[in-house]
Amino acid sequence: MNHILMGKMRRYKVPEGFASPEGFAYDAGRGYWISTINGVPLVSDETVRKPMTKKADVETGEDKKGE
Repeated sequence: MNHILMGKMRRYKVPEGFASPEGFAYDAGRGYWISTINGVPLVSDETVRKPMTKKADVETGEDKKGE
């Protein structure tokens, strides 16, 4: 017997790859992206448009209650 939610779940394709910010390298020791030109952390660089995490989120259906 399957769990009741097994029949209601949806499968989503996982996005392939990750596009790193141009001109930045990830510093694993520090845990953040750093400019390869001037060494400034990505979050501190005012000239760069910051990545938007919401666009990379996978919809899981929490906001679809009642469907």
